[in-house]
Amino acid sequence: MAELVAAVPSLLAADQADQHYADAVQTAVAACAADTAGQTCYICMDGNDEEGLVRGCACRGALGVAHVSCLARQAQVVAERTFVRWHTCGLCEQRYHGVVYCALGWACWKTYMGRPEADRVRMNAMTALGHGLFEADRPEEALTVQEAELSMLRRLGVVEERILTTLNNLAATYGNLGRYEEALSMRRDVYSGLLKFNGEEHEKTLLAATNYAGSLLFLKRFEEARSLMRKTIPVARRVLGESHELTLKMRGNYAQVLCRDPSATLDDLREAVTTLEDAERTARRVLGGEHPTTKDIEANLQHARAAALHAREDGTSASNPFADALLYLNQVKAEFGDEPEIYNEFLEIMKSFTSQQIDTPGVIRRVSTLFEGYGKLIYGFNTFLPEGYKIELPEHLREQLEAPARPAPAAAQSRGLHAKIGDLLVPLVPARSLRKEQ
Repeated sequence: MAELVAAVPSLLAADQADQHYADAVQTAVAACAADTAGQTCYICMDGNDEEGLVRGCACRGALGVAHVSCLARQAQVVAERTFVRWHTCGLCEQRYHGVVYCALGWACWKTYMGRPEADRVRMNAMTALGHGLFEADRPEEALTVQEAELSMLRRLGVVEERILTTLNNLAATYGNLGRYEEALSMRRDVYSGLLKFNGEEHEKTLLAATNYAGSLLFLKRFEEARSLMRKTIPVARRVLGESHELTLKMRGNYAQVLCRDPSATLDDLREAVTTLEDAERTARRVLGGEHPTTKDIEANLQHARAAALHAREDGTSASNPFADALLYLNQVKAEFGDEPEIYNEFLEIMKSFTSQQIDTPGVIRRVSTLFEGYGKLIYGFNTFLPEGYKIELPEHLREQLEAPARPAPAAAQSRGLHAKIGDLLVPLVPARSLRKEQ
């Protein structure tokens, strides 16, 4: 009887790999152009190659700049011994992210796709490609790869722990595609399974716990999320250390639990601010100011400060001012989706305001200038102003208050509360789901 062979998704077809790789490299080079201008590849020492340069880790200055092809060759040299160089920089020892990770994912798949299905390195290459596509905000393509990987692993009868890791990554993609209940159920099972296999101190277990908490928070199951994070964060701080990226994300996640709960008190909001301030300092020192994790924490810190600024001083329920701030920030992002520099400038203004570098009249002037002509956004900024201050619109802008709000981009809606082996909670910033490479 002939052996049944699973059909290969067209995305993974051998005759398409070179083109996918070339497109991914081109995208990564374009995204890194400003950061790598005038630099030289630290591996081959050539800065004039037609391929172009990238940097997608936590390196700073002249460090970490390279050709994707050079990074791939470097990773290939040690792949039989360790797969770590396909996803982690050899200089700063931090994970690649975004479109650079995607380009490396295609390089990895292109390198090993011809090996037998049961080959360990080929399996890891498929995992790396799924991660890369996820990092590049291409969840539909990530889903195709991850579902094919899961089917393959089950067909080959690999150990259950490997299946759980793959399910964890798949759950992250489900979340980003709006399949929240499926993601929650899968993450609950993954966390329970890894806790049984590895114990509470294993990094994979901690990653799974973080993702499970993220799903609980996204579905507004605040007490369950808070309980889980209070149990697992002390373990992460003890085992991984205060400066580990996962520890930083877990603490940021916990701060969002405090902020988003409608019953949050002023003390809760103050704890969230203190937690995020400490995490932000550590992230900036370890990962650098341009790393996505640092930016996520900084953005969340501004939201938490804004919420605390407007909470009632009597210590009772804060009426969830964080939710109002979150809604407003989503409106700004939706309005200026094609002009991210305006959104970023608004965050800088809020940073100066909440740290008292500018006063209330000053912030009103700057916001009114930044959003000139956008009456709904100008008027909506009243949610951030202390008692005694209110922006009144001129007549020609008042009619905008009756217009329906523009919907937030799909990515912001589905991924605004997450982070990495699955998803972490970093509102308003696209989630980078935490995954564990093999």
